Amino acid sequence: MGARTAFVGCVGNDDAGVFLRGVLENEGIDTTMLHVVDMPTGRAFINVDSRGENEIVVVSGANTQVGIAQNPLQLPTSHVLLMQLEIPLETVAAALAAARKSGTMTVLNPAPYKALTVEILSLVDVIVPNETESVACGGTQSLLASGVARVVTTLGEKGAVINTASSESSIAPHKVIAVDTVGAGDAFIGALSAELARGATINDAASVGAVAGALATTVHGAVPS
Repeated sequence: MGARTAFVGCVGNDDAGVFLRGVLENEGIDTTMLHVVDMPTGRAFINVDSRGENEIVVVSGANTQVGIAQNPLQLPTSHVLLMQLEIPLETVAAALAAARKSGTMTVLNPAPYKALTVEILSLVDVIVPNETESVACGGTQSLLASGVARVVTTLGEKGAVINTASSESSIAPHKVIAVDTVGAGDAFIGALSAELARGATINDAASVGAVAGALATTVHGAVPS
């Protein structure tokens, strides 16, 4: 998407950590804040069925040390902070609070699902759950009532829906021949965040995200997506 991006996290002192750092750097991503810790690099084991749908088992590994190994947590200066829940919730809360204090827009992908407090949700500008995660979070109205400004729910082949306290709008899907849905949600959220960083409206950003998410399903694997 062309956005300048920095990755904050932890990998293990192992071959997987070296590989993942190389993947990020080959994409032009700043890895200055990617730390090496004495734990195995986190992994995700993915099963893909004949329809291209997937089931994922996450082994967090070094991800559990994000914000613990680098205390206090350091974040790069940015327009948008994008987070997910493979890292400790206390780190999520600290990063969101720091971003709010600095005026950085916050985007949260609530995956893998963990119960989120009102204190955390009130610091989120945009939350992007899929349908399953939305239900686990209590639904759109519950998220809005907790202080989230905008809820963008991805609906797979049905597109997405955007909710605020006063409006609802739909994002049309794009028909493709899907071979592997792994990484589609990540592509959607990454593209959405890149567009928000450029100053796009939430609807325009989500429309670009829908294109990226659809294209991600046309190739096998998470990294190519």
